[in-house]
Amino acid sequence: MGRHDEIKLGLENMEKLCAELKQPQNDVKTIHIAGTNGKGSTGSFIYSVLRECGYKVGRYTSPAVFDSREKFQINDRYISDEEIQKYRKIVLKAAENTECVPTVFEVETTMAFCFFSVNKCDYSLIECGMGGRLDATNVCGNVAAAVITSISLDHTDFLGDTTEKIAEEKSGIIKNGARVVVFKQGENIMKIIKEKCRKENCEMIYADKENIINTKYENDVQSFEYKGMKIETSLLGAHQRENCITAVECCRALGIDDEKIIKGIKNAKWNGRFETIRENPRIIIDGAHNEDAVNRLKENVDIYYKGKKIIYITGVFKDKDYENMARICTFAEMIFTVKPNGERGLSAEKYAECIKKYNKNVCAEKSIKDALIKSIGMADENSVIICFGSLSILAQLKEYVEGI
Repeated sequence: MGRHDEIKLGLENMEKLCAELKQPQNDVKTIHIAGTNGKGSTGSFIYSVLRECGYKVGRYTSPAVFDSREKFQINDRYISDEEIQKYRKIVLKAAENTECVPTVFEVETTMAFCFFSVNKCDYSLIECGMGGRLDATNVCGNVAAAVITSISLDHTDFLGDTTEKIAEEKSGIIKNGARVVVFKQGENIMKIIKEKCRKENCEMIYADKENIINTKYENDVQSFEYKGMKIETSLLGAHQRENCITAVECCRALGIDDEKIIKGIKNAKWNGRFETIRENPRIIIDGAHNEDAVNRLKENVDIYYKGKKIIYITGVFKDKDYENMARICTFAEMIFTVKPNGERGLSAEKYAECIKKYNKNVCAEKSIKDALIKSIGMADENSVIICFGSLSILAQLKEYVEGI
């Protein structure tokens, strides 16, 4: 979409584009979300609650999982191909007028601002692409709430090689006087966020998992209590409870009553996150693509499928910490590795060699389709096939499963 697709942190291009287009990012009240993991799920919960309240809500996420248009949606409607062409032309014309050369992400982010402004949304949910302080989304001025989810190591080449450095970058979305909602985590991280809130004169509201009680799992639904609220969600996993309570605190900060919050959370959906896409055999897809997310996936497997025969299909990018991600494969019956499309994709053979340190039952496959066929072939009634890693392989696998 843009003229360059490299990763380039900084706000100069965005400031030029938005100024040329009369600051569309400020026309809609924004909920700005940063974090290493949980941005999408937390956003899904908030989005569903706002929809329950009758608001017109725009949502901008990245990357796409199953359809490139899913990155831009208003009230569950994806942007049309015609609208993509329309807003791309508007943004590229602005780039030409200001003599800047935006990246793809900068173009798409500006398109999202224009799309939500023209359609007069009440709220927009905007997810950071990477980091926060210098992320293209961080030109938003009309911020109703800044939300920070779980922080861990990822994109260390760009954001820093410690969680403290990454927390500094993520907390860069905190602006003077804004509501700030944070998932309570390590003291080293919380100290940095607290200090940023103090400097910007912001109240910090935090979601504490210690307040989660009476968790139950049944019929692909988990329920729990949080500060007097009885909550149900079809988004499974211990980490989803954490994302859920972060969304609860955000919605409460916006003045939404608990009844609407509970109903909105119950109706929330988020594709590609521990999502069952087929039964007999059960096939699950999960977008775990860094060490922290993989650890959370392992927790879910232990909760829901202890004693089952686990078959993994996995593929990752070269710039991920795949050495530590491979540890999840220790107790799997079989692991099939595949290479994600593009230059960033780690070869299936190299990934398989890494996994062999933890489990000898691993095989590098030429394609995701071959891996799926072999997985189904060896599965029985006690098997669960789980595909995780790069979001691009999830999309391919879901397409093949739907065709079987």
